[in-house]
Amino acid sequence: MQRGHAIVGVCLIRMEILRPRSIPGTLGMSSENIAHRVAIRYPSQDGMRPGVFIWRRETDQNMIELLGGRLFPGVHRHSLSRA
Repeated sequence: MQRGHAIVGVCLIRMEILRPRSIPGTLGMSSENIAHRVAIRYPSQDGMRPGVFIWRRETDQNMIELLGGRLFPGVHRHSLSRA
């Protein structure tokens, strides 16, 4: 809460040249991703601390959706965009 209001946002993320280090960059893939997030405050040993909670992640790549939560942080859903 900021002066009685919640702060919510959508973060647009473009990732390029995704690949293991041993594979040349020319074989890497790219993806468009969205993170739906909200600013939060959570209790810690030092009192309330600011943070960000991401409740939904979306991607345009089937591989990232498949590996979300394993290789990529968080579960990713397939986006509905038609670019």
